[in-house]
Amino acid sequence: MRSHPHRHDVVIVGARAAGAATALLLSRLGHDVRMVDQAFFPSDTISTHQLARPGVVQLNRWGLLGDVLASGAPALREVRFTAAGETICRTVKESSGVDLLLAPRRQVLDSLLVDAAVDAGATLSSGLTVTGVRRNAAGRVVGVHGQDRSGARVELDARYVVGADGLTSRVARAVDAPFTEQRPGGGAGLYAYYAGVPWQGIELIVADRALVGVFPTHDGEACVWVTSPTADAQAVRRRSGYRAAALTTQLERAAPELAERLRAGRLVSPVTG
Repeated sequence: MRSHPHRHDVVIVGARAAGAATALLLSRLGHDVRMVDQAFFPSDTISTHQLARPGVVQLNRWGLLGDVLASGAPALREVRFTAAGETICRTVKESSGVDLLLAPRRQVLDSLLVDAAVDAGATLSSGLTVTGVRRNAAGRVVGVHGQDRSGARVELDARYVVGADGLTSRVARAVDAPFTEQRPGGGAGLYAYYAGVPWQGIELIVADRALVGVFPTHDGEACVWVTSPTADAQAVRRRSGYRAAALTTQLERAAPELAERLRAGRLVSPVTG
């Protein structure tokens, strides 16, 4: 067992966007922070993609917006909404100091935030899987335990533990964190990355029993996605056989104009969903 006798102010489990941003802010305030993540960065992950204005505003306030743009994430200043055959285009107006939206790849965004947190004084432990929390005699959480890639047990002490480890958070389960809101998952989605198509900005297309989106991102690519009721998605998948064919079928049905544009481009990633 590898025990670290040093007691941190805060141990943050999960060093992606939420955890790294928390570490950045706490470290800038002078706290002793250790981030823990089972991944080694840069590392991609399945997540929502587009940053709404509040997220862009925060990046700007933290001094990181320029770094994200310099990484090649395009500044998105146009949003197109299509419903019932009508398209409305809106320009992103300046507010709170920003006039753009972003849809960066997570391996880029997360790495920038992690690096900024480390520069601010936080410590990063990569390749470490947290398996539970440590408690004192009174039952208060005083750290975490887990294992590294070699299988060795690791223990970390902290005044506070922050669980930023996602929807299936082990930290939340370990402390029996109550749910403040639960929503049934009645939908399914497929997405992939396409290149070779001129992207004008964010696109949202409302169709009968489907929602389609386009989020331009790094390297001239865009994340193209479609969501629909689970039963509809399963029926298409059974008929199509493969995810790529299912995505094409759903796009042709819900957003035929977009599907036609995509034929001039190329699929540059596996279809996920």
